[in-house]
Amino acid sequence: MLPITGLTSMISGVPVLRKSTLYALILLFSATVHGEESNIHDDFSILASELAKISYSHAAFVEKKELAALNSPLILNGKLEYRANDYLVKQTLTPFAETYKIKGDLLIHEREHEDTITLDLNEYPALRGLFEAFRLTLAGDIKSLEKYYKIHFFNADQNSDYKSGDKQQWILSLIPLNDELADYVTRIKIQGRGTQIISIETIEPNGDKSLMTLMTAND
Repeated sequence: MLPITGLTSMISGVPVLRKSTLYALILLFSATVHGEESNIHDDFSILASELAKISYSHAAFVEKKELAALNSPLILNGKLEYRANDYLVKQTLTPFAETYKIKGDLLIHEREHEDTITLDLNEYPALRGLFEAFRLTLAGDIKSLEKYYKIHFFNADQNSDYKSGDKQQWILSLIPLNDELADYVTRIKIQGRGTQIISIETIEPNGDKSLMTLMTAND
């Protein structure tokens, strides 16, 4: 079994998975909004129940990565696909071809001219925690999500509560509770409008960050 630290580098010439590419894998749907934190089990529970009804979605994405190892941001373009409850695909089209796929407990990495890598998420607790941030959000499973993260939910409109069918903007901020998971990510911030997720920002302990903006057919 590969050590968890091996997922962020090259080991014996074999390409392995970088954390920052995993964070955006599961989000399917970019302006920053500011709002008032809501009661988690009121406003967020309403939204979560609506997200749980979505069985399939797909979107194009533009991802901007700011990494200490690079002199300028890396811009990725591609598409994402989600099928409830455990099938997720992130396919990068430019500037290189690469696919990350989650099927059940398996994480599959494919890149042209390289061997396919398959990992069992059960053997990588930190990666499992990253995966659950998105799977449990989309599944509307607040109770399980709270096992991994401190949850903060904000409404864009400070003067109203989130209502069923509402199209107002919101922010879901996830702070890791587990030290091992916190070694990989400081915060995950998901922004949405109604049941549409429109962006995701991840910040790593070393300051590296990624912002993925998603465009659906209606955008």
